Amino acid sequence: MDDRALQRGVEQELEWARHVDADDIRVSVDDGVVKLSGSVGREAEKKAAERAIWHIKGVRALVLELLIRDGNDAWHSDESIAHGVVAALGERCTPIGQIRVKVDSGVVSLAGMVEGPPQSAEAEHLVRTVPGVLGVENRLSLRPAPGSPNIEDRTSAAA
Repeated sequence: MDDRALQRGVEQELEWARHVDADDIRVSVDDGVVKLSGSVGREAEKKAAERAIWHIKGVRALVLELLIRDGNDAWHSDESIAHGVVAALGERCTPIGQIRVKVDSGVVSLAGMVEGPPQSAEAEHLVRTVPGVLGVENRLSLRPAPGSPNIEDRTSAAA
C-alpha cells in the first residue's frame, strides 16, 4: 500500500473510531511510518487513537505527537504541573523530600518512601487536584516499621 492510500485509511479509521475526536488530529505517513500530531481531550482518547491505528495493514511504525488538553481547554506545561505538585505535596504531605516527582506529558509519577498507606493515598489525592494533571502513577513504597526485621535478618535466620 502506498503512503497516500495508507494516510487516507488512517484518517478514515480515526473518523470511525469510538472515543476519538479526530478533528484536531493531523495524519502524515512516510514509508509506512504513521505520525499523529495535534491534540486530544484525554489520555484515554490518545490511547484509543493508537489502538485504532495498529490493526491497519501497512502501518510499520507509529509516532504519537498528540498533546492532551485538560477539560478547560487550558494548556499546562509539565514544568508548571511539577511546580504545582511540589507545592501541593509540600503544604500537606510528610516530608516532601522523601517523594520524587516526575511529570511526562501531564502524567505524574510518584516514587520514594512514605510512612503508610494513608500517606500514599493522600499524596496521590493531592496530586490529582493539581491543574493539568492527566494521570498519576503511584509508585510510593511503605517505610518498614521501626523494629521490624529487614530482609537480610529474615534470610540469615532461615539459613
